[in-house]
Amino acid sequence: MVGQPIHPPSSVTHCGTAWFTHSPTVDGQPSPLLPNLVVIRSTVLDVYYISVGIDEIAGHKLELVRQFRLNGVVESLAVLKSRAKKGQRDAVVLAFREAKVSVVIWDDVNHTLKTTSLHFFEGDHSLTVGRSVFPYGPRVAADPQGRCACLLSYANQLALLPAMDTEHIDAGHDHGASTSAATVGNSYVLHLGKMGIQEVRDFVFLHGYNEPVILILHEPEPTWPAKYRERKDTCWLTAVSVNLQSRIYPVIWSAKGLPSDAYKLVAARKHGALVLCLNLVAYYSQGTSLAVGVNPLAFAGEVPQRVELDPAVEVPSMTATKLARAYANNVHPECAPAIGKNATKSPVFDIELDAAQCSWLDPQSLIVALKSGQLILLQLIMDGNNVKQLQVSKCGGAPIVSCMSSIGGRMLFLGSRLGDSLLVQFTEVPLKKDSQAAGRATEEDSLDMDMVPGMGDEEAMEGIVGEGGLDSIDDDLQIFLPATSDVPESGGGLTHFQPHVTDVLHVTGLIRDMTLGVPPESGEGSTQHTSVSPQLVACAGWRRGGCLAVVRQGVVAECIIEVPIEDVRGVWALQYMDEEEGDMAIATRHITDSYLLVSCTNMTKLLEVSEENMDEVISDFVMDQLTIFAGSIFSATRTVQVYRSGLRVCSGPKLWQEFTVEQLMSVTDAEQAHTHLGLGRPQVQNSIKSASSADPLLLVLMDDGRACLLEGDTKSKQLSINSSAAYALTELPTLDVEEEITACALYVDKCLWLCKGVGNQNWPAPIYCVVCRRRGTLEIYNLPHMHRIFVTPFFPIGWHVVQHNPAAGKKQQMELEEKLEDALPAVVEVRLESFPPRYSHCDAALSSGVAVCGAPILFALLDDGSLFVYRAFRPPGQQVAFSRVEVECPGVASEASPEYGEEGEEGATDGTGAGEATPGEGGEGEGMRDSLEEMALPLSEQCRMTRFDGVGEDNPCSGVFISGVSPLWVVVHQGGIAVHKFLVDGTVAAMTPFSNINCPQGFILAMASNRLKICVLHRERLDCPWPCYKVTMRCTPNKIAWYPDARLYAVLCSRLVPYRPRPAEEGGGDTHSAAAYAVADEVAKKREYEEGHELRLMIPGSWTTPWLMPLEPDEAGLAVRAVHLRDQDDGSLHPLIAVGTSIMLGEDYPNSGRCILLQVQKHKEISSSQDVSEEKWEGKVVGSQEVRGSVNALACLDGCLLVGVGGRLELCGWRKGGSLTRMAFFDGPLYITSLNVLKSFVLFGDVHKGIHFVWYTSPSGDSADVRELVLLGKDFNHADVYSTEFLLNGSKLSYLFADGGKNIGIQSYRRDHPDCWNGRRLLSEGCIHIGHHVGRMVRMKMCCPDGVNRQAALYGTLDGGFGYMAPIWDDEMFDRLVRLQKQMVLQAPHHAGLNPAAFRMRYRCVPKSLGGGSQHMRPPPRDRILDGDLLWEYWYMDRLKQQNLAVSIGSSRQQVVEDLQSIGLATSFF
Repeated sequence: MVGQPIHPPSSVTHCGTAWFTHSPTVDGQPSPLLPNLVVIRSTVLDVYYISVGIDEIAGHKLELVRQFRLNGVVESLAVLKSRAKKGQRDAVVLAFREAKVSVVIWDDVNHTLKTTSLHFFEGDHSLTVGRSVFPYGPRVAADPQGRCACLLSYANQLALLPAMDTEHIDAGHDHGASTSAATVGNSYVLHLGKMGIQEVRDFVFLHGYNEPVILILHEPEPTWPAKYRERKDTCWLTAVSVNLQSRIYPVIWSAKGLPSDAYKLVAARKHGALVLCLNLVAYYSQGTSLAVGVNPLAFAGEVPQRVELDPAVEVPSMTATKLARAYANNVHPECAPAIGKNATKSPVFDIELDAAQCSWLDPQSLIVALKSGQLILLQLIMDGNNVKQLQVSKCGGAPIVSCMSSIGGRMLFLGSRLGDSLLVQFTEVPLKKDSQAAGRATEEDSLDMDMVPGMGDEEAMEGIVGEGGLDSIDDDLQIFLPATSDVPESGGGLTHFQPHVTDVLHVTGLIRDMTLGVPPESGEGSTQHTSVSPQLVACAGWRRGGCLAVVRQGVVAECIIEVPIEDVRGVWALQYMDEEEGDMAIATRHITDSYLLVSCTNMTKLLEVSEENMDEVISDFVMDQLTIFAGSIFSATRTVQVYRSGLRVCSGPKLWQEFTVEQLMSVTDAEQAHTHLGLGRPQVQNSIKSASSADPLLLVLMDDGRACLLEGDTKSKQLSINSSAAYALTELPTLDVEEEITACALYVDKCLWLCKGVGNQNWPAPIYCVVCRRRGTLEIYNLPHMHRIFVTPFFPIGWHVVQHNPAAGKKQQMELEEKLEDALPAVVEVRLESFPPRYSHCDAALSSGVAVCGAPILFALLDDGSLFVYRAFRPPGQQVAFSRVEVECPGVASEASPEYGEEGEEGATDGTGAGEATPGEGGEGEGMRDSLEEMALPLSEQCRMTRFDGVGEDNPCSGVFISGVSPLWVVVHQGGIAVHKFLVDGTVAAMTPFSNINCPQGFILAMASNRLKICVLHRERLDCPWPCYKVTMRCTPNKIAWYPDARLYAVLCSRLVPYRPRPAEEGGGDTHSAAAYAVADEVAKKREYEEGHELRLMIPGSWTTPWLMPLEPDEAGLAVRAVHLRDQDDGSLHPLIAVGTSIMLGEDYPNSGRCILLQVQKHKEISSSQDVSEEKWEGKVVGSQEVRGSVNALACLDGCLLVGVGGRLELCGWRKGGSLTRMAFFDGPLYITSLNVLKSFVLFGDVHKGIHFVWYTSPSGDSADVRELVLLGKDFNHADVYSTEFLLNGSKLSYLFADGGKNIGIQSYRRDHPDCWNGRRLLSEGCIHIGHHVGRMVRMKMCCPDGVNRQAALYGTLDGGFGYMAPIWDDEMFDRLVRLQKQMVLQAPHHAGLNPAAFRMRYRCVPKSLGGGSQHMRPPPRDRILDGDLLWEYWYMDRLKQQNLAVSIGSSRQQVVEDLQSIGLATSFF
C-alpha cells in the first residue's frame, strides 16, 4: 500500500513578515525592498518576495521565492528579529506538536532553508504534570527586539530560547564578518505553575522594556457560562520580566478580574496590550486600564422579576415562555463583566469578537478580522504617551481570515483557510467634519452581504434560480472589500483607511464533500481523450465565499475549429506590421497575428489571417521544404523563416534577405588547418537543426553541433553574421567532439537581472546566449561580444544548485564518468525565460543586490525525457547561480504502453469514476522514441518548447508549452511553477499562441494525426497545482452528488435568510424546555436572520440553478445521494435523488429528520413575453418519510434505500407514489458519519466507535421475505471516524478509514487469523499519519500493468489538499521501495530537521480524546504503507545520489525509476 498527497494543502494557517532572504540594510542604509512574507499551509512553507509596485493602483505583487514541504504540521510561527547592525537577517521559529521547535534561516549560498537549532521538550515527562491530553498545540512568540523567543506547551510550561549575541560570536572569527542571520542558544524551561500561573490562554512580548517582558493571560480558577453568577471574571494578566543572564523572573505588574471569555492578547507599541474578549476590547498597561464594548452583552441589563408559576392563573409553560421572551437578550447584572461598568459604548455595536485575528496597520491603528469576514479598525486615541480612548469603526470585508501579518507601508496580508488570501494596501482618506455620512456605512457590511430574500417567497426563488457564475479576481474584490468606514462625526483626529487588494493567493478551501462527474466539454469541441476523463467537483468555502471547486489532473481546451492538413509538423503565428504601423502598435502595445505559417513534412504553407478567414497566400517563403523555425524580428516589421538548407527574411510576403547553410557555416582557417593535418572531422552535408530568435538576433544550430549567430541592424533591417561568436559557436565544436552544441537559445533580460548594463545601445535590453554542449557543460554568454559569464560542468546530472565553475576540467569529468553507471544524457533543448510580475519595479531589487523579481527560469529537456527546471538566484560573491525547482512533472517523453491505454479507457465500476492512461513521474523516454520513429522525425524536433504569454481569456497565464507524445503546460505565476499534463487526443507536434477577434488569447495545435486545431482555454486557473476553477455560489455548499441520468449535480447548501417564525409550542409542556425554546426564537428574531438550508440542481458548464427546494425552518440537509430504487410493486428501477435532513428544535427536544425522494424531470415553460416554449429541469417529491433521529447517511443497496438514522442502519423499500417501508435494520453504536456499499457488503464509520463491516443477506428460496444486516466485524480501537471507503486489490477487499487524529488506517476481514477473534475483530493492515482531517473519500480505478481490477481511494482534506491510498501489485517492487524509504529517511535532507518516519507514525501518539483510537491491541506494522511524499523526493535528487541510494538497497537507478513511474501511471486517475 502506498499513500501520497498529490495536491498540497492550499489553506493558509499561519503567516509572518521577516527579513528572511535579504537584509533590512544595504551598506548601512535602509533597504528599498520590503520584507519577505512567510506563509504556512499546514505542512508547506512558502517564502514570498514582495515586488514594489509602480503606483498605488497597480500595487505590490507577490512572487514565490521557494516552497518547502515539511514532515510535520506547523502549529505556530514566530519571527526572531536580527540584532546586529551589519546587515543580519531574521530567523523563523517553527513549533510542532507536542513540544518541538525548529529555528530556520535562509541559506543564500544554496537557496534553501537551513536549520540552525532544534529543541525537543517531549522527553521530560514531568512537564505534563500527570496530564495526557492537551487539545491545543504549542505556541511560539519572539521578543520584538530579538532578544529571545519562547514556546508555550503543556498549558503552563514556558521554554525560553535566548538569542545569541552576534558580537561575541564574531569576535571568535579572524575574518570579522558577522553571522548571516539571527540564531538562538541553549534553551531551558520555566515552570509557570510554580509562579501560580495555570491554564495559560495567550501570551505576548511587550514593547519598550529594557529586558524581555512577557504578558501572560491565564485563568487560575476556570469557570463556564452557567456558573457566572457564582464565579466570573476569572482571567488574570501577569507581566513577567525575563533576565536571561541571571535567570530571574520577577512579576513587575499584574491585573485581575478580566472577563472569563478573554482569549487573545495583542501587544501595543508602547508598554501595554489589548485584551480581546467576546463582547469588548480592553487596554491594559502598567497603571492604565480602559475598555470599549462592541455589543449589548458587554453591559449589565435589568434584574429579571421573580417568576410566580400559578397553574390556576396560567399554564406554567406559557408563563415561562413570556418571561423568557422578555429577557432573552438581557444580561443579568451578576453575570455581566465587571470592567463593563467603566467601558464606553462603541459606535459599532453589533459585532462579536470571538475567533478574531489582528494585526497593526500603524502604531495607533489595529485591523481586526472577525469570524464573519468583516474588517474592524481599532484606533488608539493618544494623550501624549498614554492611551485615553479606544475607537472602533468598520473597514470593509474579506474572506474568513485565519491569520494576518503587517508587511509595512500600511500593507497587510490576510491569510484564509476558506477563501483566497489577499494582499491588501490601505490608503489614508481624509474625513469631512461636517459630513453626516461619515457616521454611517454606505456599503453593506460582510454580514449583510450574506442576506438574501426569504426562502418562502416565490419572487425570491425566481431571483435565485438561474444564477451562478465563475470566479474571477475582480469578482472577489467586489465581494470582499467594500471600503467604507463608519467613523462617527464626533471622532475628530481619527484616520479613515481605504483598502485595496493588490494581489491574491489562490486557496481551494476546505473540502467538505466531493464527487466525480462527467464534464460538459466531453462531447464535440473538446481536445481531451476519447475515453472521457471525469472532473472532480468539491464543496468548498463558506457563506458569501462558498463555491464549488472543479478540479482535474490535466488541462482540457475547447477546440473552436479543426482543419485537416496532411503531415503537419509545425505551426507559427507571425506578427507583421509595416514600419509606421509597427511603431504605432508598439506604442499602444497592440500587435495582432497577421500570418500563420504551417510546416509539413515536405512543404510549407503561409496563411493570411483575417477576422473571418485564413487564406493561403503566395509569398517568397520557401514552400517546398520543412520549416524549422519562424518568427518576427525588427519590431515585427520583418519575418524570418528557417529551413533545412538556409533561412529567409521577408517583409510581409516579399523576400528581403536570404542565407544558405554554406554562407552561415563557411569553413574557418582553423578548421581548414586541422582538416589538412587529419585532425578535424570529415566534411559531410550539413543542415539546420533548430533556431532561436531574440530581436534583433537570430541563433541557428546545425546538425554537426555548430551554431551561427546573426545580428540585425535596426536601421537597415539587415542580418549579418556575428564574427565575435565564431570561436565559441563554430570553431570550438570543430576542434573537439565533446564541445559540440546539443542545444542553444537566446534570452532577453528585460528585467536587467543578469547585469545592469545594456550590451548594445540599439537593443531595448541585454541579450544572452545559453549553450549546452555534448560533454554536459552549460554556458551563458553576454552578447554581442560573446563574453562568457557563466559555465558549469555536468549539468545533466541534475544538481540541486548549479553554480559558476570555470575550473572544472577533463580530469573531473573522467572521475565522474567512472562513478556513473550510465552515460550522461544530452540536453536536446534549452530555454531561459523570465516572467516578471506586471506593474512592478525590478530596479529596487537590483540596486539592493538581491534580484528576485522576474528571476530567469531555465528549462532543459534531456534526450531521456527528463525535464529540469531551475530558477536563477544571486549567491554571495557570484553574479548568478541556479537552484532546481521541485516541480510535480510527469515525464514529458514517457508514454504508456498499449495495455495501459486499454485499461484506462474502461471506467471504474459502481459509479466511482474512470481511470485514464497518462504518463508517470520522471521518464526514461523509451515509449516516446517508439512513437517518434513512426513519425520519422528526430526527438529534438518533436519535443519543442514554446513560450506563451496571456493564454486564456478568463484567467490568462504564461509559461512554456512542451509538445510531444505527452504534452505539458508549464505555467509560471507569482514565481511558482505548476506543470499540467494536456489531455489531448493524439500527439502534439507543435503549438503556437494565437489571438484574433474570433479566438482571443488562444493557441493553435499542430497534431501528428494530420490536423490543425484552433483552441482556447476557458475557466480553469492553471497557476494552481491542478487546473481548477471555482463556481461562485454565495452560500455554503455542504454536500454534493452527481446525478448521471440527467447529467446534473444535486447540492445541499445553506445561507443566511431573514428570520422565519418557528411553529408555536403546544401548551402544557416542561417549563424549562419551553423557556429555552422561546429564548432561541427570540434571539433569532432580534438578530433578524437565521441559517436556511436548501437543495439545488445545477447544470455543469453553465452552472446555473434551474430548480431548488428550500427546507423547513430549523431543518438542515445532511446527506444527498443519487440512487436507483426498485418499485416494490412492479420491480422497475427508478433513478431518484435521496436527501436526508435533520430537524433541531433545541436541546430539550428530541431530534428528528426526514428522508426525501425526488424525481428529476423536464417540463416545458412558455415565456409570456416571447411566446416561446423552453424545457427546464425540475424536481418532484415522490416520497417522504419522517424518522426519529437525523438522517445523516444514504446509500443504495439491492434496489432499496439504506438509511443511516443517527446510529442505526435501516433498509427501506420504496413504492411509487407511496412512502418508505422499513425492511431490515442494524443498531450501530452512536452516530454514523460515513456509509459505503459494495455489492452486498456495507461499511460504515461511527463518530466515536470506529468502523463496522456488515453483510446484507437478500431474500432467496424459502426465505423470500427475510432480509438481514449481519455484523461481520468491527474495529475495537474505537477511533473517531470521519470518512470510510472500500479498497479493492484484485480479489482482496480492504477497508479504509480516516479518523479525527488525522490518520488513515486500513483494515481487513480475516476470519482465519488468530488476532481476529473468529472474525469479530477487523485486522489492522496498516496506518499512516497524514496531518490533515479528511472530508471525503472517492474510489477510483487504477491502470495496473497486470490488468487486475484494482481501485484506489482519492481523498480531499479540510486543508484544501488531495491525496490517494493505492495498493501495490508487485511484492518485489513493494519490498524494494520499503528499503528505499528507509534509506531516504537516513540519507535525504529534511527541512527544519523533521523526521518523516516519526511524522508518519504519529498515529501511535494521538489519544482517544483527540480523535485517535484507543490502541487496545498492538499497533499495526510500521512498514505496511509507503510514504509516497518521501519516495517522490527521489526524483528531485541528482543522478549520483539516485544511483548511490539504489545501490544501497541492492538495486539500480533504472529499476527504481521504473517502479515509481509505474505507480505514477497507475494512479493517474483523471
